Amino acid sequence: MMVALAACLLVGVSAGTTVAQFGTPAFGADGDPFTLTAKFGSFKDSNKGILTVTATIEKPWHIYSLTQPEGGPTRSEIIIEDSEKFKITGDFEPDSDPHSEVEEAFAPVPSEYHEGTVKWSAPIQLAEGVDPQELAIEVSYAGLRCAGMEGCVPIGGVEAVANFGGFIEAINSDAPLRIEDSHLLISGKLAHEGGGKLKPGDKAFVEVKLEPVDGFHVYQYTPDPEKPESVEKLTLLAVTKANDWSIDAVEVIPEDPATVKTKKGVKHYEGPVTLKIPFTIGAEAEAKEYVLGGVAGFQTCDPRGCTQPRGVSWEVTVPVAVESTASPNLRVTDTGVQYSEVEEKVKDAAEKNKNNAGAWSGYSPMVVLPLAFVAGFILNFMPCVLPVVGLKIMSFMHMAGENPRRVFMLNFVFVLGMLAVFMVFAALAVTFNFGWGEAYTNLSFKVIMIAIVFGFGLSFFGLWEIPMPGVVNSEKANELANQEGYVGQFFKGILTTLLATPCSGPMLIPAVVWAMAQTPLMTFTVFLFLGLGMALPYLVIGAFPKLAGFLPKPGGWMETFKQIMGFVLIATTIFLINGVSAKYNTSVLTMLLFIGLGCWWIGKTELYEPLGKQLKAWGAGFAIIAFGVFLAFGALLPWYELDYKPYSDAAVAKHLKEGRTVLVDFTADW
Repeated sequence: MMVALAACLLVGVSAGTTVAQFGTPAFGADGDPFTLTAKFGSFKDSNKGILTVTATIEKPWHIYSLTQPEGGPTRSEIIIEDSEKFKITGDFEPDSDPHSEVEEAFAPVPSEYHEGTVKWSAPIQLAEGVDPQELAIEVSYAGLRCAGMEGCVPIGGVEAVANFGGFIEAINSDAPLRIEDSHLLISGKLAHEGGGKLKPGDKAFVEVKLEPVDGFHVYQYTPDPEKPESVEKLTLLAVTKANDWSIDAVEVIPEDPATVKTKKGVKHYEGPVTLKIPFTIGAEAEAKEYVLGGVAGFQTCDPRGCTQPRGVSWEVTVPVAVESTASPNLRVTDTGVQYSEVEEKVKDAAEKNKNNAGAWSGYSPMVVLPLAFVAGFILNFMPCVLPVVGLKIMSFMHMAGENPRRVFMLNFVFVLGMLAVFMVFAALAVTFNFGWGEAYTNLSFKVIMIAIVFGFGLSFFGLWEIPMPGVVNSEKANELANQEGYVGQFFKGILTTLLATPCSGPMLIPAVVWAMAQTPLMTFTVFLFLGLGMALPYLVIGAFPKLAGFLPKPGGWMETFKQIMGFVLIATTIFLINGVSAKYNTSVLTMLLFIGLGCWWIGKTELYEPLGKQLKAWGAGFAIIAFGVFLAFGALLPWYELDYKPYSDAAVAKHLKEGRTVLVDFTADW
């Protein structure tokens, strides 16, 4: 996968950059690993229907999702020609969730990809008087296919025509759907305990009821198509579109236990049987209607023989914190699914529902925890952290010769500040699946960190003073610094860890990915070991304060060292600005200008001045900074921007055909 991702970079896939790809041959011809088909169906006695676009990609290739996050590989794109005969009334949704992996080339952005066959469906509405059997819908696809050592190849201009595929019959609780030639009725619904609207974090379940008729029976349910081994085709059921929600084990509930027979170790259900799928709505789910979808496979038999194994795909609407506009009943969207296809989708769903522990999958905690400790220790040598480590060294120098108990307590509180941040990261990982460094994908967080680091840099140059041991000069200031002690050490520990988040030292990403795949307790334990590893030098100095005696004694040279560290902090500021989109550069630099003005105003009042005078200075300084932030991110940001779309040959051809002017913006990120 890594080679594929690296090849993606060579064809112009990079964070925040759209690269035009010209001269790309059309794919989907005979012999090509990628093919595209499409069809649509309509509901009886209605002008509404469903358009389905099917992409098939041969192994070892894969394509990326329609929702691939920015900063990763090129996402798939489906383009539909505008028409007066119909309109698309919703988004395309896949029949199964994409695989998701965090690769080092794009960390922390996950790569979402599909393998094998993926079917995207979107609701459509036909214009009045349009005969669906005479309608043809033109579909175009653009994207990227990648495969291990083969690298990545852009896909552009693949076209398909969606013709009418038949009428769609939605299941009604009063009239179960009879699967043709299978002697089986199928029905189902969404249900949950208690009344009222479903909310994020609520538990609910989907019931799928199978009812064999005409003297036939179905076989027992199995979560694994390969176990138990049987010549009979056992009943299969899986959720393939889970919206990243937690799916629990299927419960089997026969309507009448007397109709359950066991022959040669395999159960036969001669009467109705309900398969109940419990699930938990994601804690961060938005207030809207979701679609939960899946597949079912079965074979019906009687004493004379068996029907051909069959499969169906199904879906149900799950309203979260909103009134439902759809029936809670199950909808069978495709009755022509091959049983072998259901087997593959069941295996794939089981693999996705397993926690993905990444590169360290299969490692025991006894192996991972020491590695996490080492990964945390290495963070101390990352360029993001070195400025604060330099600040801490100066504190060590000041501690030399002090009361050993006080030295230990100051270092202990510093470590508590570090561990507090790691525990917050662990909580985010458990609650929101939030990985290491993902905070730096948030613009607000990056801007805040830039402001803090820049402010500290100015203080090291003496523009303003922060009470810190061994840094300020006057006797009164040193007294204030000593009073600051424990609180200051705690926040220095927090700052040290926050500055480490843009850096990914060796073994850090595998440790975090492994941790996010475990139980909450183990996730917290791994993050604790990461924090303890990073805190090791400070714990050692705290336990053996005489080690600080090996450092040079405090003196005038520390002022020079402090100013050198100021330059390092300014360099860190430049490094952090590099991670902000170029369109915000003017705003960020303007903000830094006003931070400088605010700090200068604060610095005009000495630390030994009366408290009232200091508070006035700090109030005025913060007012200057607040005005600068408002100016930078309010007035200076553009009020209107062109709505650029990712380049594709199909999109350009579509707009040119419509007689529109197309503006192509060429960029590069080398």
